Amino acid sequence: MEKRPSTWQFVLYVTSMAVIAQFASDNFLPSLPAIAEYFKISKNLTQYSVSLYLFGMGVFQFFYGPLSDVYGRKKVLVSGYVVFTFGSILCVCAPSITWLLIGRVIQGAGIACTGLFRSVMRDFYSGSELAKLGSIVTIAATMTPPLAPITGGYLEHFFGWRASFVLLFLMGATSIILFSRYFPESLPKENRRSFSMTGILKNYWECFSHRNFVIFSACSGLCLGLLFGYMTIGTFLYQHVLGLSPVAYGWLAIFGIFFMPFGAYVNRRWMERVSVYHLTVFAAVLILIGSLIMLGFALCHIMNIAVILGPTFIVYFGIGFIFPNAFTQAFEDFGHIAGVAGAAYGAIQVFTSSIITTIAATLPTGSQLPLGLYFIACSGGLLLILTRVKKLPAT
Repeated sequence: MEKRPSTWQFVLYVTSMAVIAQFASDNFLPSLPAIAEYFKISKNLTQYSVSLYLFGMGVFQFFYGPLSDVYGRKKVLVSGYVVFTFGSILCVCAPSITWLLIGRVIQGAGIACTGLFRSVMRDFYSGSELAKLGSIVTIAATMTPPLAPITGGYLEHFFGWRASFVLLFLMGATSIILFSRYFPESLPKENRRSFSMTGILKNYWECFSHRNFVIFSACSGLCLGLLFGYMTIGTFLYQHVLGLSPVAYGWLAIFGIFFMPFGAYVNRRWMERVSVYHLTVFAAVLILIGSLIMLGFALCHIMNIAVILGPTFIVYFGIGFIFPNAFTQAFEDFGHIAGVAGAAYGAIQVFTSSIITTIAATLPTGSQLPLGLYFIACSGGLLLILTRVKKLPAT
């Protein structure tokens, strides 16, 4: 293992990995109506570009994790960025919605490599140190993705929908150069495993048969799906129903930037006095409260930007707790197979979010009622699975 970088250098590396994956899912969202119009297709079909991207991420994380345990994190990361960059080129040149969706799957397949950021974190850190670093990374990572819809809104306004994918191509190409030259290898050769399909399957079974690992991975997936569902429904709700422009919709997303990292910051301060598990349950209750408020406004037929954003801010604040806490509790017993555990965690997270985001894509967008019901279903599921935790984690 190369010399461990300073905390802030490490946060920069890991955040860039987390950010590009989220940026690729969000930056073109303001262009969904324009893409539907360009290809003369239904809005539902364009919304599948989000869930298919997540599907590609979910499937290929199963490969990147074990490969990184054999060949090291760095080589696998660079290879994934190459695949992502190729998928971005396909999206830029797509002559039909079919090719665009294929490009999105390839983008997801490539960027799935960034799921290794969890393994890299576990290589360098453990215990409470890992939990605190997870909160720092959550704060840093959630401050950047809300800029994606703003960027996409301006690109759509001035250059059209293909410009968002040109930007993703440039981000992928830059990542190839930077990670191949400067990223420190976190897994020393003496800690790497020889390739064994039997061993890989055994390690995956160890993860998937561990109840708490599956529960906390699914918690993270429900929160991710909640975010993607809001963005998928919101782009049509704000633009078609409330009459906002793509640029204005993009700027709305930045308001959430203050609430998710603030939640992660409060979580980091409180974990010295409250267990990580109880903080996770508190956050799930908070998300349910925000969801019920949104549903209440919908049932009273009150619809404007404020009554949609307000409850969403509460939900964002709660999610700021859950992402670092779910990660810490899931990985508690898996430092010895961090690569496989990272892949399994990411796959459960992404598959869960992909399924519920696909459901969100089928919902009507004439009011915030479907969005409120969607929020309640996700938060209710979150609380339900948390009651199934086998034993309280020590952290």
